[in-house]
Amino acid sequence: METFTGKPIDIISYLMVAENKEALYDLSLHKEAKKRSLSANNYFYALITKIAEKLKISLNEVHNQMLSRYGYPEYIDDKIVYFILPDKVDVNKLEGVHLKPTSKTQVLDNGDLNRVYIVMRGSHTYNTVEMARLIDGVIGEAKELDIETITVTERDKMLEQWGKAYEKHNSRR
Repeated sequence: METFTGKPIDIISYLMVAENKEALYDLSLHKEAKKRSLSANNYFYALITKIAEKLKISLNEVHNQMLSRYGYPEYIDDKIVYFILPDKVDVNKLEGVHLKPTSKTQVLDNGDLNRVYIVMRGSHTYNTVEMARLIDGVIGEAKELDIETITVTERDKMLEQWGKAYEKHNSRR
């Protein structure tokens, strides 16, 4: 049994990319104490889940690939954060950290190769413009795989809600 929690737009977005259009769903309503809208982030996860299923690879791999392609770097003191790992490590399979490979490498004394990676921010930190780029990139990838996506109007409304929640969240800091 699969459970999905979200606002109406989240549920609609989820159902729009569902494989089985004839399936029946049970719906239960409850009040959520959480104030922050995550509809855009939920849609991002719904799409990357479908992409992972279609490509028969892990959700984590697709998640990391999409953040690497369409995401934004992490900064500390106005400087991009880098990470160095052995080149043989498949960073798309790592959990909890999102890394984008660079062309910079270093050869160790033992001959092993290390690669420099840019640390990418998690999508939950994105403002409206950043989330729009991520969503648009993932929608493009989903369309290439013949995965159904939301309309431009639905996308704009979803991103507007994301922006309001982002501004409200950041005004408390």
